[in-house]
Amino acid sequence: MKKSQVWFERLGICCLFLTFISLAIALSINARFIYVIDIDYLNILDFVHLSKERLLENYDQLMAFLNRPWITELNLPDFPMSSNGRAHFYDVKKLFMLDYGVLLVTLVPSVMFVHHLKKVYASGVWFGRLNGGWLHLLFY
Repeated sequence: MKKSQVWFERLGICCLFLTFISLAIALSINARFIYVIDIDYLNILDFVHLSKERLLENYDQLMAFLNRPWITELNLPDFPMSSNGRAHFYDVKKLFMLDYGVLLVTLVPSVMFVHHLKKVYASGVWFGRLNGGWLHLLFY
């Protein structure tokens, strides 16, 4: 195997790993239904003097701030915030943007790598006698 091909495969595996991790993070942090379920499961309404609808409006405002780079001010009308709390959410916003950046940068190379693996697998060069098995499930 050529040295350049080894590096291509290593880079492809790294991109694929980062794509899966960043996609899992992006899907998890944007899963609003989890918070909706937790409001009832954790009895959050017992600790705040807000309706469920008003609490979800505040949650949506917070998530809009964290997800949209053009929103630079965080103002939650029903939750006063200290300067340390505000700084925390600005740091969290940076982490969200980092995750989205990693996802965007690694997505295209990962798709190209999977396409490459499908071609190599179909030719039978790389996997030899493994005809089928988990690789078949992974790539088809």
